[in-house]
Amino acid sequence: MIQSKVLVVDDERGIRESLAMILEDDGYIVVSARDGEEALQKIKELKIDLVILDVWLPKIKGPELLKEILSIKENLPIIMISGHGDIETAGDCLKNGAIDFIEKPLIKGKILVTVRNALNLRILEKENNRLKQENENFLSMLNKVYDLKGVGKEIEELRQKISRAAGTNFNVLIQGGQETDRALVPHMIHLQSNKRGKPFVEVDCAVSPPDELWGCSSRLSKLEQANQGTLFLNNIDQLDLPNQAMLFKALADNEFCRSDNEVKIKLDVRVIAASKEDLEEMVRAKTFRQDLYYRLKEITIKE
Repeated sequence: MIQSKVLVVDDERGIRESLAMILEDDGYIVVSARDGEEALQKIKELKIDLVILDVWLPKIKGPELLKEILSIKENLPIIMISGHGDIETAGDCLKNGAIDFIEKPLIKGKILVTVRNALNLRILEKENNRLKQENENFLSMLNKVYDLKGVGKEIEELRQKISRAAGTNFNVLIQGGQETDRALVPHMIHLQSNKRGKPFVEVDCAVSPPDELWGCSSRLSKLEQANQGTLFLNNIDQLDLPNQAMLFKALADNEFCRSDNEVKIKLDVRVIAASKEDLEEMVRAKTFRQDLYYRLKEITIKE
């Protein structure tokens, strides 16, 4: 596992050493700087993943240093350290690009949660940018190889169903039909919807381990990756009952807790599910949850 490198910038030696001890015990690599000039030098020389920056520093004050750091590395997450009287200044720093602030006196639990959240947020932003580019590439390819050209009643009906589904934010259930269509129709819905350009994340429930869907403390889950966009659950009929329950709770609450139980993730995800089997029959056989079935079938496309 790659360790994140944190730069602590504070003119007080005791604070630098305390933060280093807390962060190193949690597995981070820590480097420190006493002032802005030393901090800028280390940012240019080292691959820094996050900066903890004091508001009051000699030579270059924290707010000015914040701007200089972000001019060098635009997306570098920066957490400000502030005393009680510096809250207004810390707030101004948030407006200028800081990701959060920690008020003195420093508390171990608060420090670790803030650092972890800041790093996860940047990881999520990078992943969303990657997925956005993948969506654009896929759109270009899709226009060439599968644009639903053709004539006939069936193809026209499918085209209309895709268009109607794309015009809403309802969840969609695709049942039956060819496997290639069950995989490609969700892309067409996503790319015609108002979520185009947002993440499109696919999970094959027949082969993906549960922690890919819900995530663990060491990496982002598929639900987090799909936030603001579309989550395509292929072979939803292969999802076991415990994970059906977790999915229903996440969709019903519009949030879920990561498996480390520390951070609640707010959801804005449109779910498109595809099933080879008849889910209504599976509900009668008690192998698929009825509440999840009704949550998924807000719009149904049967091929």
